[in-house]
Amino acid sequence: MAQMYGKQSSYLYRSMFRYGLYSLIWGLIGAILLLIFALLFRNLFTFGGIFVLLIFGAPLAWWIKMKYKRHDTTSENFYRGKEGECIIGDELNKLPNDFLVFQDIKMEKGGNIDFVVLGLTGLFTIEVKSHHGQIGFNGQELTLNSQPFPEKDVLKQAMREAFDLHNYIKIKLHKDIFVHPVLVFSNYVKINFGQKPVNKVYVVQKSYLLDLIKNRPHELSSQVISEIDSVLKKLVS
Repeated sequence: MAQMYGKQSSYLYRSMFRYGLYSLIWGLIGAILLLIFALLFRNLFTFGGIFVLLIFGAPLAWWIKMKYKRHDTTSENFYRGKEGECIIGDELNKLPNDFLVFQDIKMEKGGNIDFVVLGLTGLFTIEVKSHHGQIGFNGQELTLNSQPFPEKDVLKQAMREAFDLHNYIKIKLHKDIFVHPVLVFSNYVKINFGQKPVNKVYVVQKSYLLDLIKNRPHELSSQVISEIDSVLKKLVS
């Protein structure tokens, strides 16, 4: 088993709680407003009461529903993100014990990296996604089911994380260590890239992640690994 450091991102937990709370608040606001409306219009079930309800109540109910739906959807996205990190964390834990795995790396200049893997075969940043469907490439960015990803450019995100880690190590150790950016999908997706990088980023399914990391020529010495280890531990939450 690999040596694991860190814990799951607290940002995900805070975000899930915040957006779940927002969803609950909007649901309570809707129930309170409907109760107030019913008390103000005691003759609600007359023709005039129903007309007033349709004119004023329907737009209000629709607005509250949309607010609730937006926050509830966001909360669900964060839940999927947390679940995806757990799945990939369990997978990385299967690496041999000469690999070091760091979870939720917080960079000094902001931003975080889901996982960093360090071993004789190199240094890897791991960005986890939990989408379903077919992953493609349109020549500029990844696509999901032939459409642009619903979030930011995930290839640029993975590259930026590797670049930031490379610069951090260069400043701390005065060594130019190449960092391999990896984008891994925790759920089943259809990907046809193999182990060929897409815009310098490895894009793989969970089942191919360990092979990608293990089955490479050795790049780092034990001494360099020890030095990198010492600076990475300072970034673990």
